[in-house]
Amino acid sequence: SYENNGPYGQEYYKGYDALAEAGEDWPEKPREGDYRYGHFINGRELFIMGGSVVPPVLFWSDWEPDYFRRLVTMARRANQNTLRIWGGGYVCDDAFFETADLLGVMIQHDFPNFAVFADRSYTFNQKKETEFRLILRQLMAHPSLVVMNGGNELLQLTGNRPLNPLFQTMARVVRQEAPNQFFHLSCPVNPEVHGPWSFNLDHAARYNSFKTIFNSECGTMALPSLKSWRRALSPAPLADLFGPVWLHRLKDRGALETVVHMSALFGPPRAGTPGQAVRRSQLLQAWGYQYIAEEFRRQKPATSGFITWEYNEPWLDMNWGILDHDLIPKASFWSMRRACAPAVLSARFGSYVVAPQAPCRLEIWLSADGLPVSVRATARAFDQAGALLGEVAVSGETDGVSVCLGELTFAAPLAGAIFVRLEGQTGEGGKLRNDYQFCVLPQVRREQPVRVLFLSGGCYESAVSHEYFKAAGFTLDDRRVSPVAPLAAGSVDLAAY
Repeated sequence: SYENNGPYGQEYYKGYDALAEAGEDWPEKPREGDYRYGHFINGRELFIMGGSVVPPVLFWSDWEPDYFRRLVTMARRANQNTLRIWGGGYVCDDAFFETADLLGVMIQHDFPNFAVFADRSYTFNQKKETEFRLILRQLMAHPSLVVMNGGNELLQLTGNRPLNPLFQTMARVVRQEAPNQFFHLSCPVNPEVHGPWSFNLDHAARYNSFKTIFNSECGTMALPSLKSWRRALSPAPLADLFGPVWLHRLKDRGALETVVHMSALFGPPRAGTPGQAVRRSQLLQAWGYQYIAEEFRRQKPATSGFITWEYNEPWLDMNWGILDHDLIPKASFWSMRRACAPAVLSARFGSYVVAPQAPCRLEIWLSADGLPVSVRATARAFDQAGALLGEVAVSGETDGVSVCLGELTFAAPLAGAIFVRLEGQTGEGGKLRNDYQFCVLPQVRREQPVRVLFLSGGCYESAVSHEYFKAAGFTLDDRRVSPVAPLAAGSVDLAAY
């Protein structure tokens, strides 16, 4: 069941341009006051942590029940409690759902509808109704099925409305075939969120700024394992790093962004080997998914969970899955396993890059999955040579809601990398550990300082851009402005900048 004390769900959604028709204003803060939204399974509140399942195999000749069993088993190993079947895919083998039943992995299943109802004829509606009924009759025998969604992103385009006949058909079929089944018009239904889907240097600040009750798609990209590449490519094109064959498999904008940032952090891609490229991209993805899971857990109970895009991937290319085509775990599989553990120590920060000798501040948090946990922990920061930059001892307890235990502060070194390690022990004797890495930007030497006036409404990107300004030798005058709080007349002397 879903429980909330605010206007959320099918009634909350009005459609982007239907607001004016209804004479209403879009609420800026859908969680005002004591607004709370949660997932309750068998009477127990659960924080949803999982991934989206795309078609595991593309050819029926490759359909093997053991492959589907491994798919669910690996999710359990990664401490994920939910898998969402994407609306652009198909209904998986019964072995998939049987394994989910046995392992306690919850399934959110989209009807096979993607984005737009292109055909609105009566004949098409009747055909889809038959399809919906057959799907429900196959799935309702499985207790792992907890949510049926109408499809993928059906309400994000202006062509669809909740009164569309196909929405009404789906709702009616669910009432008739599965009267106790929770039905969601679409994935997502506002104010849920889909995205973002790439890793940027402001990745942490971006997720810190999120205000969503549930994120049902978000992710970062990485290359598959070198073992999988070697199975698919001959030695010559494999060795031509980012040559024509590689670029053919990097068609998505998110993939190209990842390559750009990988290059910025680790050097030009062509200077490395295919193995280095795989490791570099997987490291960035591991960082990205680690922070996604940890930050959404820190925002509980305002946020009720997340589902990443994706969990798996049928194509051998740069993609969002934490498992590649051959179900070989990427580095992000292990970072997600730790970030989704029943209890986790984590760090909250704004930027993966810092200016030389800039002050650094990290909040240390404890998150737990609905159980009371106490911890005593130590956070330490080291430079690239292993010298200690800062240290703090923290302690605290939680009854299931994330709590901030304290702060680690230190000054960044002149160059190189920064490594942060969190180590703790719970009251029951369990060990907790986590790690983070940051890059120190190169210093620009200037004979005279350059003063810069930075006006913004408090954008999250400034957490990163300010580090670049400081590394470039700029002296920042950072001011917040808004339509209701503009700059006062005469308060800025532009000649000083």
